Amino acid sequence: MFKNNNYRDKVLSVYELQKAMTSQSAIYNLSKLICQHASEWNTASNMADFKNEVLAIYQKGIDQEEVTAEKQAMTEARDAKIALLEDKIKKLCFWDQITSSDIVPMPQRREAYIDSKYNPTHRIFPKGTSAKEILLSKEFDELEKERIPRQFPQDSNNIYHLHPIAFVEHMKLITAPRYEPDHGDWYDPIVNPQVRGHYPGGHLGIHSEHKGWDTDRSRAIKRRKTSSGSTRMHHGLDIYAPIGTPIYACQDTTYIGRHTFQTKAGGFNLNFQVKFKEKKYIIGYCHMIHFEETEFCLGGSAKEGDYYPREYHTYESCLNTRTIHFKDKNGKNVSGKGYKVTYNPTANTLTIDKMVVDLDIAKKTFKKGTSTLFKKGDVVGYVGMTGNAVQHRNTAHLHLFMYDIAEGKEKEPMKLLKDYINNEEEGDTMSKQDGYTPSSEW
Repeated sequence: MFKNNNYRDKVLSVYELQKAMTSQSAIYNLSKLICQHASEWNTASNMADFKNEVLAIYQKGIDQEEVTAEKQAMTEARDAKIALLEDKIKKLCFWDQITSSDIVPMPQRREAYIDSKYNPTHRIFPKGTSAKEILLSKEFDELEKERIPRQFPQDSNNIYHLHPIAFVEHMKLITAPRYEPDHGDWYDPIVNPQVRGHYPGGHLGIHSEHKGWDTDRSRAIKRRKTSSGSTRMHHGLDIYAPIGTPIYACQDTTYIGRHTFQTKAGGFNLNFQVKFKEKKYIIGYCHMIHFEETEFCLGGSAKEGDYYPREYHTYESCLNTRTIHFKDKNGKNVSGKGYKVTYNPTANTLTIDKMVVDLDIAKKTFKKGTSTLFKKGDVVGYVGMTGNAVQHRNTAHLHLFMYDIAEGKEKEPMKLLKDYINNEEEGDTMSKQDGYTPSSEW
């Protein structure tokens, strides 16, 4: 809460609060706070205190005026404005008018109680007139005598305040259909996986009229032209995920093939073997963050001289929030643009924009072979910035590939996983893929 408090006095000044509001992660974290303070709708009951505060503010200006006539005019203007404020407050405040009552009236509660105990499909007597229902009605009346009535705390001047938008979004999570990442034979590597759609360079997908939005380019193996005019294969599936999004094991692994850097744009990646629908596959997760004991690398290639070389940063260098910049086509920092990264040594976490990385998990190393196998649903890494996310936040993603061991070739993941991954060629997904908000919050 007070990491932006320059003087460590646990009091946020206006300047410090304004500075905090320039950070997307700070805005997000503050929206989750539940604050307890006086209700503005109860100001009428504290009119004397409010009036004294306003008087003190006006008095500073009056005291600085040296001309007697002007002082008198300012005093009269002050009194008139305070009178208007008092009248406005009395009309707007409603706290003292709220009365205690039950949300559900007693007759409805009685009926619900009886129905929960006795509600036959076929009735001989009209509802509520049978001996059983009369007995249950009396039973309800006895219980009602012991019930503590719901009371509104009118005398409480300090109440809890919730951020309205965050509250509504949380209610959506409660009332929305329950999402389950474990499908039995497959565990989603990204919570609520969405096919990536944003691509830089103005490419157009065959299913899209929106410049730069191309789910077709992401969701299947297909030939496409590079900037040089040649063609190459895009093996696998790109799944939208902001930098720092946790990646989960899709199945129990039987063998680990690689946990290292790949050349060119692949970045740090993890290859492992699993059994899926009675067949053996090699699964590949690409574009991950590389975590070491004292430093980390958001992305980069294995070979020196490749596009976007590896760049390591110590955790200590992120004690005060710093920016890890986007790169241009020459691998140079783009001024003013990048990811906000903060290290918390007490919690042992690394916050990237609004995503929080658990470093106790992130620093695990998986060795080639069978000595460090992991289970379905385990966090095995975090999404990095290799690939197009080097230059654009909303293109961040996890690249997933699947290699059929028996057939000896790569398969199209979307064909195998079409029941588990959302592919929205048009619509709301395009605006939601902003590179800040994980699909787990949709």
